[in-house]
Amino acid sequence: MKILSTFALLVLLLTGCTSTDTSNSDNVKQTEVWQNYWVEYNEAGDELTAGCTFRFGGSTGTTLALTNPANVTFEGNALTASTGVLIKGVIGGTHYGYDGKGYKPEYTFKYINNDSKAFINSIGITKFEVDSVPEVLDAQKTNIFVFKTLAEADGEHFEVEIRNDKNDYVVNAPVIKGNRVEVSGDIMPELGNGMATVLFRKQKNTGLKQAGHLGGAISMTYTSKAYRVKIINVDKVNKSNDKFTDTVQTLDN
Repeated sequence: MKILSTFALLVLLLTGCTSTDTSNSDNVKQTEVWQNYWVEYNEAGDELTAGCTFRFGGSTGTTLALTNPANVTFEGNALTASTGVLIKGVIGGTHYGYDGKGYKPEYTFKYINNDSKAFINSIGITKFEVDSVPEVLDAQKTNIFVFKTLAEADGEHFEVEIRNDKNDYVVNAPVIKGNRVEVSGDIMPELGNGMATVLFRKQKNTGLKQAGHLGGAISMTYTSKAYRVKIINVDKVNKSNDKFTDTVQTLDN
């Protein structure tokens, strides 16, 4: 199963330390099962990943291995059970995963517990289409990315990731004006001049519509393909900042 995004990990961890133990689902009271689902779509390679965990007693409880008649499907497909760490040192126990292809406006999980009660939960995220990415990102200016559709809809969180060999910077709250996304050049000094990669990510996380009294969570992440850009004028920004610092120190003295 593929490595999850930071967002998906946060959804899984929620609060406190999660248990890495596992138990058969027919050993626990079915009303005390907490459900967690996630979907990730990546434009690069048209890759689709989905997964889920079931825990006894809440979000940090013992993971459950589903025993007959309990089962879970994603878009009608059976998920593969894995036991052990999903991300080394972070998540363990039993989890279920699916790898496939293709974007859809909405995806559905169906979970049937050991009392043969069905829970159906869906999540979708609006697809965004990039219209133009500047070939050059200027550290002295506000850089504008244009989309063919709205970059962000209700309940969704949009971010821009810029990375190179030196650093990886995520703009968690870019300025969004309709189909335009603005990123200040102020972040560029952390990356330095030279070639870099830009990608866009949209995330959504909600509670479950069908669940026991403990509830659960469902999330989706949509990641664009990567765009190559060139960062310039970092040296000029640094020189300007150095002059400002020298001035402040002189005034203080």
